[in-house]
Amino acid sequence: MRATIALAMFLASLAALQAQAAPLLQAGGAGVTLTLYDEPCTLTGLVRNLPGRVTWTTAAKHVYEGCYAINVFGIVSMFFADLTVLGLPSEAFRPVRTT
Repeated sequence: MRATIALAMFLASLAALQAQAAPLLQAGGAGVTLTLYDEPCTLTGLVRNLPGRVTWTTAAKHVYEGCYAINVFGIVSMFFADLTVLGLPSEAFRPVRTT
């Protein structure tokens, strides 16, 4: 529970510092990268309860748009335009370093 609160506070502080949409957190492996952004989900016609934007990028550079939310148990729930549903623990994500 404390990790979830800390992650939520971290995301909120990053969002407040940035004037435009930017990647916040990333997780990856096996040729796939998931990136959480500090902007609203664009799939409003498909999903309403996942407010954040996420992208799924493959090794072949195909990008799939989706939505995410972090629940009280620290699970990042994601839904993508191709109807893929995915859940990962928040510990799988690392901050994106921008220069």
